[in-house]
Amino acid sequence: MLEGGPADDFYMTTNGKGGFWFREIAHGTFNSRRDLFGALAKCADKQRPVMTRDEEYALESLWHEIWHNRQTGMDAVVALPSAHPVRRFAETLNQAVARLTYARFVER
Repeated sequence: MLEGGPADDFYMTTNGKGGFWFREIAHGTFNSRRDLFGALAKCADKQRPVMTRDEEYALESLWHEIWHNRQTGMDAVVALPSAHPVRRFAETLNQAVARLTYARFVER
């Protein structure tokens, strides 16, 4: 886990090379770092209660970022403006793959 981050507008992000950032910022009841580590603890200890919605969202967000690290050519894509159609398509496709494979990730 890296200190800092690329900008102030994220909850969780990656540099595409295995580095991850998790911000200590609350949005309502959500805190990406706290909720992610809570979710991981519950995955490790199957006797614990079911994950909260915030923990589930944080774990799904991590899986989404892991998929970004699996992509090739992302350096060129992230160099594009955030509203560029190619960048939006890459983000949408990544989210679709992450959601379709999320259940197997949690089971493992």
